[in-house]
Amino acid sequence: MMNSQQILRQFNSIIIVSALYLLSSCTESPYFELTGTRQERITQVVKHFNLPADKKSALISSMLDAHLFEERKGSGDGFGPADYCRYFALSVQPQTMNTWRSVLASTPILQLENRHYPAPAQPTAWWLSESNYHKLTMYEANALTGLNGWVGVENSGQIYIYICTT
Repeated sequence: MMNSQQILRQFNSIIIVSALYLLSSCTESPYFELTGTRQERITQVVKHFNLPADKKSALISSMLDAHLFEERKGSGDGFGPADYCRYFALSVQPQTMNTWRSVLASTPILQLENRHYPAPAQPTAWWLSESNYHKLTMYEANALTGLNGWVGVENSGQIYIYICTT
């Protein structure tokens, strides 16, 4: 027969094992990729734009498709805050590129010297290649998103955005 101290030890062991099991099953993936129909993706992506309603609606109407990949850097679990980096790829009607450029015109064009090529930790089919990255016309992302990063524009109607909360 067990005494009360042995019962208490076994009970504590069960509690500890149960807590560890629950904690291990609650870990979230540090990666998120937006899914859904084209229209659902566009609707979610434009929520990241920090623009007045009239400018936002003009841009939305020109969008053909949108993609988003987000990764968490750092744990945010008490050992420091987590930062988030987001990768966007937009397909827009090529004839609307001047509208996009006018929104971005308030920010300086960035020079690419000494800039590293950012890529999602999990490769996606829609993110640009490193060779295409060096061909983009670059703008600060702040005018479009309110966050640090860049917006890269191709004349063909492809727009890439990279922003981080750091």
